[in-house]
Amino acid sequence: MVFKKIELAGFKSFADKRNIEFEDGVTAIVGPNGCGKSNVSDAIRWVLGEQSSKMLRGKTMQDVIFKGTEKRKSLSYCEVSLFFDNSTRVFNIDLDEVVITRKLYRSGASDYLLNNNNVRLKDIVDLLHDSGIGKEGYSIIGQGRVEQIINSKPEDRRGIFEEAAGVAKFKAKKKETEAKLERVRENLTRQSDIMSEVERQIGPLKKQSEDAKLCLELKHNLRHHEINTYIAQYESTNDTKEQFSNIIEGINEEIALRQDDLDKQNKKYTSALEKQQTADIALKDLNEEVLNLSLSLQKLDSQNEIIKERVRFFQAEIERNEKTIKESNDEIAENTKLLNSLNSSLANNKNELTKLNATYQQIADSYVQIANELTQNEGASEEANTQVIKALEKLTDIKANFSKLTTEQRVLEDANEDLTNKVKSLKEKFNENKAIIDEINVNNASVDVRKADLENKVSTNKQKYEDFELKMKLVEKDLYECKSNYKLKNDRYNLISQMQADFEGYASSVQKLLKASKTNLQLSNAIVGIFGQLIKVPKDYETAIEITLGNAIHNIVTKNEEDAKQLISYLKSN
Repeated sequence: MVFKKIELAGFKSFADKRNIEFEDGVTAIVGPNGCGKSNVSDAIRWVLGEQSSKMLRGKTMQDVIFKGTEKRKSLSYCEVSLFFDNSTRVFNIDLDEVVITRKLYRSGASDYLLNNNNVRLKDIVDLLHDSGIGKEGYSIIGQGRVEQIINSKPEDRRGIFEEAAGVAKFKAKKKETEAKLERVRENLTRQSDIMSEVERQIGPLKKQSEDAKLCLELKHNLRHHEINTYIAQYESTNDTKEQFSNIIEGINEEIALRQDDLDKQNKKYTSALEKQQTADIALKDLNEEVLNLSLSLQKLDSQNEIIKERVRFFQAEIERNEKTIKESNDEIAENTKLLNSLNSSLANNKNELTKLNATYQQIADSYVQIANELTQNEGASEEANTQVIKALEKLTDIKANFSKLTTEQRVLEDANEDLTNKVKSLKEKFNENKAIIDEINVNNASVDVRKADLENKVSTNKQKYEDFELKMKLVEKDLYECKSNYKLKNDRYNLISQMQADFEGYASSVQKLLKASKTNLQLSNAIVGIFGQLIKVPKDYETAIEITLGNAIHNIVTKNEEDAKQLISYLKSN
């Protein structure tokens, strides 16, 4: 057999993965004190199945895991593998290379692997027994081991030679067989105890059997007497029947009285039901009225907007008409002023015309006189003719001017009459528009009153709706919080339930036993429970007790030593 190589990862001072090759001949590892030379031999001993932390120079088995330094954090597990050349078939395995691996986690779980396949420690020990290698053999000599071998007793040295010669394997099997035989002897002793106990109970059981037979006989007699009693009771049923008839008659009379009360109560119930239906109808009508009022309010709002638009239109029309009336009044005033001026001018012209007519008459008279005297004085006649012609020309101008003024007066009178008619029409239209506006104002007032009433109702209903909506929001918020809390607690419950179902946090051996006990009735009967779940501790001392117990808080409790041995045997076998 040739030891080829060792791989270390996280074991004591070997934080990083390290490979140490063992060539032909002697391989020596040298270095100053504290560099980790002895850790290599400790690793080999540990892989070969060492269970004592003291032999590995530690307080607990977890001390073999790298604890960390100031610049590097600790590791959660360690792993060591031993590589052997099996070409000569030293090990009873049909492989040229054998790799033995052991892993340890800080939780306490430990795994053994043989060529990357999970095996039991017993399988590793049996394999090593055939090769002469063992954790107690001379193949591994640690610090102080030589002195211990020299100073050891002959029987201890004999164990070393037996390990080297391969006898230890058979001694271990012998020891295991003797243990099984001892368990068989204990079972036989227990069987004898059970047999003696059963024999001791035969006497009382026989007496109980006799008592049971006597009980059956008494029950038979009791049945016979019960039948006779029933026959006697049947013969006396006529008297009883008459008594019951009287009782039934009284009950019927009471039922008749109660029936009247029932009818009265039914009438009251019917009346109350009708009132409820009436109230439901009134509530329905009220809801419909609220709906109609809302629709009416919307319709009134629309009508109000239309009326306001019409009012604005009429007000604009009134303003325009007032402006037109004002302009017409200004124009009438100007025309009146002009007419007065024309009348004054016409009066002046009339006066002047009168004067001219008088002058014309005088001139005519003078003309006649002159004509009579024409013959007397031709010079005077010419002068008179000249004056007559001038007077006629002036009269013609005055008549033309008078005719013009008369025409202008008629035009102005017609325009004044038109303006007067227009002003009259505008005033009538203004009065009509004013009446419409007054009517609209009256309607607006009634609409405003009704609108205010509806707005009050809407405001009240809106306030009720807002209060209800606020309550609904609060209820929805509470419901959401309840749902969230329920989901959170349900998820936590499911997680904890799953962890409990999978027995998370326990050592691997405890997990295997608890999982197996679900399907194995024998194991289930042997397990009382987990120590941490069975004990009751005051709340103030929970932390202290938990720290004191450490990993022992997850130990399995059994009824007796036999059940504990059964569980250990199951773990060894599986």
